[in-house]
Amino acid sequence: MNSQNNDHLSFDPRDAVCQQLEEALHADDGDEKDFYIRQALQATEAIGDDS
Repeated sequence: MNSQNNDHLSFDPRDAVCQQLEEALHADDGDEKDFYIRQALQATEAIGDDS
C-alpha cells in the first residue's frame, strides 16, 4: 500500500501553488515576491512528480 496516495486526500499541491502566488501578489518587496514565487515553482514541480 502506498502511503503517498493518502497524503493526496488531505493535501492538494495545487492549493499550495495558489496560496504562494497569492502571497506573492501581496508581498511588499521584490525579495519577498521572489521567495513566494520560488515556493510556488517548487509546488508545481511536486504536482508534476505524481503523474
